[in-house]
Amino acid sequence: MRFVRFITAAAALTVVGVVLPAQALAQATAPAKKPPVLIHTTEDRANCMMCHSGKMQGLPAAPADHAERPNESCAFCHAADAAIQTKEPKAIPHALEGQANCLMCHSGKMANIPAPPAESHLDKGINDSKYCGYCHKVTS
Repeated sequence: MRFVRFITAAAALTVVGVVLPAQALAQATAPAKKPPVLIHTTEDRANCMMCHSGKMQGLPAAPADHAERPNESCAFCHAADAAIQTKEPKAIPHALEGQANCLMCHSGKMANIPAPPAESHLDKGINDSKYCGYCHKVTS
């Protein structure tokens, strides 16, 4: 009987030792979850937080890190044609210390430094460096 318990415990530890690291690896390598797409028009609804503050029953509340974001930035991620809905954002391959103004270099005027694409950024009102980190993350 003691031997059966030992074998059962050993098997359980083996499964935990294999399955749990595999789950952690899957989470770390899984693509980032896309923001939910707007399911209503924004016409006559200029203040997103009026409904998405968490105070209206049945409506999803905006995450806490969205509280200070301006209303016009909601469509940058949540519109069906938003860049983040249609493609993966490029990573930032450098540190941001001393380089907080992304558009200082990414203006299209410096050789070998990409400018934000007009059709997915500038034409949508994403023309301020404060919005870049919403989608683009530092890799180094």
